[in-house]
Amino acid sequence: MQTKYRVQRILWFLILTGTMTFACAIPALPLQTRATPTPTGQINAIENGTTGPAVDKSNWGVWAGGITSHTSRQYMVNGAVANTCTTDWATDFMFTVDPTGNVDGIGTSSLSTGPDCSPHTVSGNSTGMVISVKGREDQSAFYLNLGIMGVEPMPSVDFGGYSLLISNGACPPVMQSITIPKLGSTSAEAQLDLSGIMTGCAGSKDDLMTNQSQVKLEYRFKCSENPFGSDPNADKICE
Repeated sequence: MQTKYRVQRILWFLILTGTMTFACAIPALPLQTRATPTPTGQINAIENGTTGPAVDKSNWGVWAGGITSHTSRQYMVNGAVANTCTTDWATDFMFTVDPTGNVDGIGTSSLSTGPDCSPHTVSGNSTGMVISVKGREDQSAFYLNLGIMGVEPMPSVDFGGYSLLISNGACPPVMQSITIPKLGSTSAEAQLDLSGIMTGCAGSKDDLMTNQSQVKLEYRFKCSENPFGSDPNADKICE
């Protein structure tokens, strides 16, 4: 019974977060050895059938962010709560902003505590994730969409509610847009209180997820000003 319960949850998480194809196609690797996503400029050149020079990003702004998340999920069976799990996560990410306000970046998430489940223990919770950061900036805020590019170990899931940072729990999933108001020209901050009721994918109907997250962003520098070339994440996104 526990094996069937776990498999159903793994299938749902992969469908919800869009990692099913990734999990099938890419072997498990340590987070630090995963391939760097192809820079946007190179992707555009490939799609357009050109081999011109990469986009000049020297004047693009670089922002760094962090998210601390406390999450939970109630697992429903026949209308009753069968199990409740909580997990805590820490996410670090960095992104560029182009002259038109488009956001593009990368990051990692690490399990801080959990899963703490009652009355039934579980196994197979993810301990780390590689995330993508997309979205846009305007004069008052950032509007970010996070995506999961991979999990560690593979296959694995979060038995809490981390995925609410990615989508809202509907089936088919609707991507989550995270709004972070600016506090000034060099910082932005938001307190997120997210919730979602699963609507039926992979046997997860009526499961309730919650996610309380604190998001902080700060402006770092322009791509051309990466101090001493010492930040490898900035090097990646400014390529």
